[in-house]
Amino acid sequence: MKLTNLNCPQCNGNLSQQGDSFFCTSCGSAFTIDYDENDVKYTDLVTQADRTRQLIARDQELLQTRHRLKEQMEQNKLHRDFEREKKNDIRKIASIVASYYISIFLFLGGLIGLIVYFSHSVKASKKEMKVKAQEIMSEMTQALNSDRSVVENAALEGQDYLFSERSTIFYDPAYVNSREAKIKDTPKPYDAYVMIDSSAKSKLCIFFESVYEYQDTKEEFTIYDCVIIPRFSLNEMTKMIETDYVCSMGNRTNGTFGGYREADQLYLECIEGEYESTSFKIDQVFEDGKGGENG
Repeated sequence: MKLTNLNCPQCNGNLSQQGDSFFCTSCGSAFTIDYDENDVKYTDLVTQADRTRQLIARDQELLQTRHRLKEQMEQNKLHRDFEREKKNDIRKIASIVASYYISIFLFLGGLIGLIVYFSHSVKASKKEMKVKAQEIMSEMTQALNSDRSVVENAALEGQDYLFSERSTIFYDPAYVNSREAKIKDTPKPYDAYVMIDSSAKSKLCIFFESVYEYQDTKEEFTIYDCVIIPRFSLNEMTKMIETDYVCSMGNRTNGTFGGYREADQLYLECIEGEYESTSFKIDQVFEDGKGGENG
């Protein structure tokens, strides 16, 4: 080991060390150490500086990493919140759509149920009314068989009523130049039907054939008409027919001269055309009656 005397090169005074610097206690001169790269102290200083820079760089990197992680966490949180809100909105929309279709389904189901219910009710009601009408028919048939005078008197009233209604001159619309025609003889009854509607009310329909005459050529032709006795019912107590013999024209007798040139057409309009009514024919009332196939 070599010992070196540390004295001031200026005054040979004693040197005092403070860190890496030396100070002369006599003259106050200051000296620094100029390390060589081969000196251990230089190596220690360089290593320490590198470690310091590395620590500073590491700290900076850590700060940057923390900042990136924080930003990434915030972005992830925003993304999760957005996805959560989107899912909630989708659920709400799906719930609204499902509720809408469920409401429509329930409404349609209820509507179909009501239609089916009322359909069955109407069918049951029609079936019940048909049975009731059959019962009334049976009872009225018995009453009419025991007393034909009711229909005969109604026919007489219908004759007078129809003749008075048709006594004026009519015009035949089948011709460009309307031809005048007038009823010639008393209308003759040829068929009678009892009509029973859906409310179990009954009426008497009497078919007549009337001879008309053109005023210019005196040519004769036949018109078929219907007279209705609206009040024609069966008394439940006496089982007798009740009527006031008040007449009216058939609602569907709107053809030529208020009637029809074919008896079958009159039947189709006045009997078959009454879809909501049940009818039955009173047989062998007018022996001299003519009419068509249904007469």
